[in-house]
Amino acid sequence: MMRANQADHAVPAPQSVVAIVGRPNVGKSSLFNALVGMRAAIVDPTPGTTRDAVARTVTEAGRTFELVDTAGMIGDADDKIEKCIQRQVALALETATLVVFAVDASEGVTGADNRIAARLRSARAQVVVVANKIDRKSAMWTVAEVHRLGLGEPFLVSAAHRTGIRELKRAIAARLPQQTVSVPAAPPVIRIAVLGRQNVGKSTLVNRLARQERVLVDSTPGTTRDAVEVRCGTGDAAFIAVDTAGLKKKGTAQTTIDLWSRHRTFMALRQADVALFLTDATEKIGEIDKRIAADIVENTVPCVVCVNKWDLARGKAVSSDYRAYLDRMLPALSFAPISVMSALDGTNVANTVKVARELVKQSRTRIGTGQLNQVLRRITESYSPQSVDMGLARVYFATQVGVAPVHIVLFVNNPRKFSRRYLSFLKQRLRSMLPFAEVPIRLSLRGRPEKRDFCENRKDFS
Repeated sequence: MMRANQADHAVPAPQSVVAIVGRPNVGKSSLFNALVGMRAAIVDPTPGTTRDAVARTVTEAGRTFELVDTAGMIGDADDKIEKCIQRQVALALETATLVVFAVDASEGVTGADNRIAARLRSARAQVVVVANKIDRKSAMWTVAEVHRLGLGEPFLVSAAHRTGIRELKRAIAARLPQQTVSVPAAPPVIRIAVLGRQNVGKSTLVNRLARQERVLVDSTPGTTRDAVEVRCGTGDAAFIAVDTAGLKKKGTAQTTIDLWSRHRTFMALRQADVALFLTDATEKIGEIDKRIAADIVENTVPCVVCVNKWDLARGKAVSSDYRAYLDRMLPALSFAPISVMSALDGTNVANTVKVARELVKQSRTRIGTGQLNQVLRRITESYSPQSVDMGLARVYFATQVGVAPVHIVLFVNNPRKFSRRYLSFLKQRLRSMLPFAEVPIRLSLRGRPEKRDFCENRKDFS
């Protein structure tokens, strides 16, 4: 069975951009999540939680648009990261078809709100004003102040309680231009999760793929906090790249934002069609790299191991040596292809995406039962699954029951007679003899009816 998320992106590419803006802590991310209908952005009372512009595609009343959650707008910024954040906010405003200006009705209109309103009055995009947090007792007293911003009648909502969200969503769609063409649903767009520890170059790679600065890049560890989806390419070559937060070492102090970042990274992996696992050519493989590799294997996601910053290692190592090194340090991913690349200067990036697409194709391949059993017979004849302590282990036949990931069921006499070592060998041989050479395989064992208590799914040992 294909991953459930694939149907979600079988929609036309958005033709309009709707950006949510406002000062920090007015509930923009909560509003974004309410409009999207899922928790797609991290929500935390800490000011400055949102850094990158998080985007999701929304369809309402026949209009498809990209909804963008932006960081809080502030005045002049001295901090380097904050300057980058405000550049992203400015880019969102420049590209927006419509701007949703969120104000905290429970606090009233502030000087910062007035400055943002003045900026929006000269913007080319339409503006919809939203008075958020109207569920609080003090809110209704300040609605009149929102009127005086001069941007039209405000929509009264409570993002936390989903009050007024349906009406707001319809109003947004009604203000957007009609689709220029009526197009059928496009083929599913593949999702590529970009994974790796902190400062390995994930955001640089996503910006390279997007051909613009869509996510923040800085040497400060933890710059990326959310899983940021970026649509890249056009037409049949389109895909969604998901920039993820780098994981921290065990034992490091974890804030609420860190925990949510970790959760979002794991969700991005589980929903991905393929992963680009970035390692740093200038540093040794460490504990965090091994943890990420284990997560990839556990979730049976096809993976390209990307040796990034190869431009800095050129002349110090050769790719063949690095293959042997990675096989030794990350043995669970020995079947995965390796790509040496530089996200900074673009070396081998396009080819890496081609490899990722090939892995998706492999993972969606289905083999006939006859061909599968011919191959299986040859494997078991060359190396039979002997069980010394429990008697002879027998494989009767096999069938492929799913794709993405490849899922094969073996009908056997007793699943308990099959060792982990033999199952690993079997998957290795199946990869080499079938068109699954570089993708994970999930094996399930089913016994005869009287053995069913022992026969359900076993853990993947790829």
